[in-house]
Amino acid sequence: MVLLGGTGNNYGAILGGFVVWFIWIQSAPFALLVINIFTNHLDETNYIKEHLLNSVPYFRYLMMGLGLLLVMRYRPKGLLPEKIIKN
Repeated sequence: MVLLGGTGNNYGAILGGFVVWFIWIQSAPFALLVINIFTNHLDETNYIKEHLLNSVPYFRYLMMGLGLLLVMRYRPKGLLPEKIIKN
């Protein structure tokens, strides 16, 4: 959570925690939607469709890893980086 939000900013850590929670909660319904869109033409007893539907909980780990990679690549200082105060 601190990785996502930024280490020097408390608000960033809170935002990072919220983003992690939101991705964790919404990834399973999103995975079901994507699987249903791509396997709509397949029969209900198709092995590939059954396997994908049984693998939905693992999609959360994929989404969390992808989210961390994107933040570390494009926002290395966090979502809300620390503000530098000049005296």
